[in-house]
Amino acid sequence: MKFFTSFLFSLLLFSIANAQESAQTGIDKADEKPKYDVSFNIKPLVYHIYRFTETTKVKRVFEDETINEYEKSVTHWFTVFAPDPKNEEGFLLIEIKTDSMKYDLNAANMKVSYNTTNYDMDMPLNYMDFFTDYIQYGQSFNFLYSPYGDVARTYGEKLEAEKRDYSKTHDLVKRSQILYALSEEKLKSSFDVPKSIYPPFEVTKDTSWESESQFFVCGVPLNGKLINTFDGYSKNEYHISTKIDSLTLNSPIDNVILPDLDKNSKITSAVATGELKADLHTGGNINYLRVNLKALLKGELGNYKFNQVVETTQTWDLLGKFEY
Repeated sequence: MKFFTSFLFSLLLFSIANAQESAQTGIDKADEKPKYDVSFNIKPLVYHIYRFTETTKVKRVFEDETINEYEKSVTHWFTVFAPDPKNEEGFLLIEIKTDSMKYDLNAANMKVSYNTTNYDMDMPLNYMDFFTDYIQYGQSFNFLYSPYGDVARTYGEKLEAEKRDYSKTHDLVKRSQILYALSEEKLKSSFDVPKSIYPPFEVTKDTSWESESQFFVCGVPLNGKLINTFDGYSKNEYHISTKIDSLTLNSPIDNVILPDLDKNSKITSAVATGELKADLHTGGNINYLRVNLKALLKGELGNYKFNQVVETTQTWDLLGKFEY
């Protein structure tokens, strides 16, 4: 009898301990955050229709206290298409076709507007700031993406043919401005939607990582570090927020157009801060991405120095998908 009672008591203690261990394991599992593989991809043979819009507000102050202000908006509609899936090394070829564009400039002494879908409008081809935006319209070229979602190469027969044609332009300044508008970094600024924000490893909510990227402000390339954070998953989308503490101009740049004056300047230094928000489809593509930047540009127009305060917003919207 004593043996039987002792056995029951031992069995009871074992059951309690086992229950406590199971409960503790359950708590540990509940506390464990789910992991997500957030990687860039475009579904093959599906056309992705995007709209890129850049709106800019500028206040320029010269050393003689002359003040210029203007607002500018440029919109490009373009198609992203992957003819094949990623190769064995993880590289993905993307075909880009720019379909239409809209340009608006509003300054005290100048107003310029053009829409490629409005055939009754006169095209202001002699206005160089417009032309350097317009030259990206009607282009077709390829982005080769690395396994990390960065553009490893930009190329295309039509693109190279246009570069050869414009390289014959007699005006050296115009030639350099046109060829720069067709350069890899300028094409990436408008049509590379991922912006190097994808994480290089699996993430959980609130995971952060760093990346490098480039953004253009008033035609000036600014480079710097991005601090990205995975905000979580909802409604078949991943969400990323990015802090941009400092973007800078690597070296002075000549022949930067001042749109409201239609003149060329030299930008000697520039710095910007901002933020980025992105919604990513679980299939790998960007659904929506917005960048807000505030910048200070210092430059020279002839013998006159100026400071230029800029607020700019750049957005990429996925308007739709279709496949044959």
